[in-house]
Amino acid sequence: NGSASGAVQASSIAWEETLLKNAKADFLYSAQSFKVKKAKANLYDGEVSGDADLNLKTDVISFDFDVKKAKLEKMPSVKGFTKGLANLKFKGSSDLSSKDITETLNANGNVQTLDLEIPRLKLLQQIFEKPVWNRIKKIKGLPIKVSSVQSYVKKHQAVDNLKSKFAIKNGAVDFKGGSLDMPLASLDFKGAYSLKNAVDVKGSLYLKKQLMKKAVSNPQWLNLICSRNDKLKIPITIKGALPDVKVSIDEKALYAHFQNAAIRYAKGAGKQKLKDKVIETVKNKKVKEKVKSIHKDVKSKVGNVLGL
Repeated sequence: NGSASGAVQASSIAWEETLLKNAKADFLYSAQSFKVKKAKANLYDGEVSGDADLNLKTDVISFDFDVKKAKLEKMPSVKGFTKGLANLKFKGSSDLSSKDITETLNANGNVQTLDLEIPRLKLLQQIFEKPVWNRIKKIKGLPIKVSSVQSYVKKHQAVDNLKSKFAIKNGAVDFKGGSLDMPLASLDFKGAYSLKNAVDVKGSLYLKKQLMKKAVSNPQWLNLICSRNDKLKIPITIKGALPDVKVSIDEKALYAHFQNAAIRYAKGAGKQKLKDKVIETVKNKKVKEKVKSIHKDVKSKVGNVLGL
């Protein structure tokens, strides 16, 4: 029934695939719990800090951690799929007596990445390789060069940042609403990432006008295609086991969008043609009236000269 308190340090602490280095913390031990306060350690070449409380009777641990600038390429759950740095804040609990603690892990938090790279995903390249673009190219009057943007995205796969709130439960990370920013596109998404390395998220991909301009140079067409805040919206699904994740889109909706743009363009062109015709008619009428007036004036003057 005694208690103890103090400070502890360790050059390294290994736990399954996780290795903490230069760990230190204050602790408070009692018959019912072991509490860790002001803990700090190096984790995945970044730093983790926070508090934890282990119930010695139930083996349930509760925690509140803050991870800064951890390298994604060293995290077992995403190793070989992503690169960059991650900042995470999460708070929750888990049962250490379970065979698989990820199944009893419950937590909530948020994540933000820096200098993110997802080379295996090739998001934009997968988008522009879809068969629907062959149909879109055949839309009458549409001046689109898909090959130009295809060549561009093959060379430019950069991703800037990912931000999302998340909840962990039943062995999966549930993204409550995240965003993925790229130089010429962005993705809003929701969905799940299994701690067994499977992804299933859905969202909306927004292709910026600067990107679509590489395929459609005509300003009028470009405005019609990128009609949502100067962006082209594409419903998207990202699904599969890491690292071979597949991207699918709503090809029917995308084709319909381009068809509607073509209809609006035709209507606009028709209205302009009618407008030009009216203007030309008015001009011709005014010219005829002017000629008639001049003719009448000349006839009057000639009549006066001749005494008619």
